[in-house]
Amino acid sequence: MESPLTFTPRRSLDFDEVKSLMTPEVKNISQLFGDEDSGLGMDNDESPVHYKVSTRLDFSNVFATPSQTADENDRSCFRRSLFSGKRRRDDDEDCLSTPSKLQRRNEPVSRGSSSFGEKIVSRDVKDVVNRLAEEEDLIGDGTDKFCLPTIRGKHQDLKSISADTMSDILIGSYDDVINDYRIIDCRYPYEYEGGHIKSAENMYTRDQVQQLLHDRQSSDVTGKRTVLIFHCEFSSERGPKLMRFLRTQDRAQNEANYPALTYPEMYLLDGGFKAFYQTDKTLCYPMEYKPMLHPGHGKDLRHFRSKSKSWSAGDKKRTASLRRA
Repeated sequence: MESPLTFTPRRSLDFDEVKSLMTPEVKNISQLFGDEDSGLGMDNDESPVHYKVSTRLDFSNVFATPSQTADENDRSCFRRSLFSGKRRRDDDEDCLSTPSKLQRRNEPVSRGSSSFGEKIVSRDVKDVVNRLAEEEDLIGDGTDKFCLPTIRGKHQDLKSISADTMSDILIGSYDDVINDYRIIDCRYPYEYEGGHIKSAENMYTRDQVQQLLHDRQSSDVTGKRTVLIFHCEFSSERGPKLMRFLRTQDRAQNEANYPALTYPEMYLLDGGFKAFYQTDKTLCYPMEYKPMLHPGHGKDLRHFRSKSKSWSAGDKKRTASLRRA
């Protein structure tokens, strides 16, 4: 008499085991794995990101690994779109995902049509990521080159403009290519009130900067650009951090439509407000310069520095709710 059929429970494979089963081509792509670095330099209490990998996906035709000069944010977004960046809180929950119905029938799957956790990288996305890796002067969505002349600033991952270019923007020299520009002054309020670039907006917290993503409703039909220009006192820390933060949030908000961005063209004012004030203080209001370390604002410095590093409770709850969904 034949013995009854027995079933062996499916065991969840950890990441090292998955790597051992990879072909050489897939192993090359696996070099993209790792904890995602937002580049903010701020406290981050989130747990590491884990990725599901489908054994049915064919990686043989996936494009080459982006070069070291590519935008880290674009590489991070590609990693998530390729390997389904669903955050997992429990290491024990990691397991291999099952193929979708369309994949089992060997039917083509368009980007955005696959189930959550199994996103297929389209040819258009691969072409854009290749372009972003090979061409240094492309804006964030890979559709065109930067319209303003850039210089080599302190932050190699960000595009910088000079104080002279900032002056030219204010007097209308680039009105033929720029439809709208917003100057984001990331200094603390007492610095801003003590002297700022005309038309600049004071945004020194992540909540304020994130609101920019909800402010822009449509693009200009004439083809002119909408640009953001960030700066702080020296454009050394506060401005660059908030600029990177906005790009990270923009990528997350437009993940389903990658590589689209709400603000694909952003610049950092090289040397910050100090350099601009020394270049043309007539374009500042009032025509004064108050440093962050002003001796009469020690208490204000401690207050606003603490406030700039905190999230609102509502945003934390909303983020947690989205992760559980």
